Amino acid sequence: MLKRALWSLLGVFVGLLGLGLVLLIQATDNPDYEDISRQTLRGFDITSEDASYWTVDALDDRIVFSLAAWLGASSDFFRSGVESESFESHLASVRFLPNPSPQEGLYNVEATTDEGIMYPGLSIYHWYGATAPTLIYNHGASQYPFDALFRSIFDADSLEEPLPVNLIVIRAPFHREGASELPRKAATLSRFMAALAVTVQMNEAVVQWARGQGSTRIAIVGLSMGGFIANRHHLHFNSADYYIPVLAGTRFSDVFLNTSPAHPDALRADKLAVLDFEAEWRLSRHENVFPVLGRSDQISRLSIQGPSYGPTNVEIWDKGHISTATSVRALRHIFLRHLIPDTTYL
Repeated sequence: MLKRALWSLLGVFVGLLGLGLVLLIQATDNPDYEDISRQTLRGFDITSEDASYWTVDALDDRIVFSLAAWLGASSDFFRSGVESESFESHLASVRFLPNPSPQEGLYNVEATTDEGIMYPGLSIYHWYGATAPTLIYNHGASQYPFDALFRSIFDADSLEEPLPVNLIVIRAPFHREGASELPRKAATLSRFMAALAVTVQMNEAVVQWARGQGSTRIAIVGLSMGGFIANRHHLHFNSADYYIPVLAGTRFSDVFLNTSPAHPDALRADKLAVLDFEAEWRLSRHENVFPVLGRSDQISRLSIQGPSYGPTNVEIWDKGHISTATSVRALRHIFLRHLIPDTTYL
């Protein structure tokens, strides 16, 4: 018993040491967009040979997400059930009334769903003017604070001039109390699907509100889970002018089947398939979608998410999941390049 405990402590120590090393490396690796090695391929043309599995970035992903899974083992996703209605059914059940004003600040929202009351929100992080282009950002799963990464992408220096774009961040349900809230409260697949549906409807409400204010160019962007949400919004509404999903595709189930801490009883591809929308993606056009994937990403794997885009062009960065998310200058570039092209802000 003592020997086992010592080995467990050693494992935790090694994990934390590795995490510290990862964070140190990532903290000093924030390249400009022009300095990122990248290529563009159609989804149809991406194969497993285009992915990298034995790079420092891939190792970073494995260490960090394995440690996160180990620390959160008691809060596995979908531990209480993997039955769910379709995403369309959840989407139709959402009822709320977001009421923001063109003033910077956080706006909390109460949403009614088939899975009960949920509490999304939105932050008007930077307001330039009613007719300015508008960027709507969707965060990753269990990110707390929900806007932490966004505040690195658009730091104080980037807003000094000031930036001639309205910046709005959507807060998904189950992101008010901490990083463990999402897996703890998404105890069933149905509750998770309802939370996704609420977030997609929040995006649509903000698009319509921004249009009503006078904004003529709107981009919906997102990282990881936020990228899947951006793609879902595009499929069901396509009311924004541009979509930039980063580290996401159309096969969300693969994330839970291979990396994130889904409960062992939930590791059923047939049940988790309700998270996917690859077939629907093939039935429509996507000229206003500009996906970015990481060659070494071990979470939203290039070999799975890339082909799921079908004929859509995919920009592939020679990075992993974490190293892409921390390349904040490059992310700022791709988020703004369609809204304010040919300016010094890029």
